[in-house]
Formats: sequence, C-alpha cells, structure tokens
Amino acid sequence: MDIRIGIADDHLLIINGLETMLQASPHHKLIFKALTGAALMEALEQEAPDVLLLDIQLPDANGVDLCKQVSELYPDVRVIALTNHEETMYVRKMMRNGALGYLLKSTDPESLLAAIGKAYDGEEYRTSASKRPCCLR
Repeated sequence: MDIRIGIADDHLLIINGLETMLQASPHHKLIFKALTGAALMEALEQEAPDVLLLDIQLPDANGVDLCKQVSELYPDVRVIALTNHEETMYVRKMMRNGALGYLLKSTDPESLLAAIGKAYDGEEYRTSASKRPCCLR
C-alpha cells in the first residue's frame, strides 16, 4: 500500500530534494507540492495526503497556525513539521497544533522515511535535536 504524501515548502530545492528521497521508495507517492499556504489549502481540497511535510515558515502563512488549521479541517492528515529551527519552542508549538513529527531540513533519507512511516502509523517522531527532555506538549 502506498503512503500518499504532500509537501508544503517555499524552497524548490528542498521540495526537489525531498521528492528525490521519496522516489527511492516504491511505497511513497508524492501527490502534490505547494509553495505557499494558499496553494497548500487548495491542494488539500483536491486530494488530502496521508502525510503532509509542512514547512514552519511559508511566505504567506505561519506554519504553526497552518498546522492547526490543517489538523482541524483534515484530521486524517498526519503532519510532520519540516524546518531549520531546532529550538524546542517550535517543536512544542507544532506538536501542540497537531503535528506528529518534527524533522530538520538537514535530515537524511532514512530518517525522512522513518518519520513518514511513524506518522502514517499515528506515532510521534522527532529528530534527535528536537528530542530534548523539555515540555514538548
């Protein structure tokens, strides 16, 4: 069974890199790429993915707020925050707003696929830098 994935990030280099990583796995299907929050919401209306890789900073939307909106409107979509921010404040905010995962953009392909698999199964995943024992929820 394929895991349907959506990506929302304002950097084509990041999107293309993620797409390349996903192509290596036959069970991951990229169904859309969105460069803005508005494009993301439009894409979700057409087809909701199983897992959404969501940048925390989009040019027209705050990813933290967008995460909450997506989680409320599309409760079956499992969100993984995708960012360069390692600060626990961002981790905490995203997890409170419905994200199941938190990945740094510098992640390796194995961690990306592991995070997607965990989120798909309804489990939390955080990169090692975001696993510091502070109040994550």
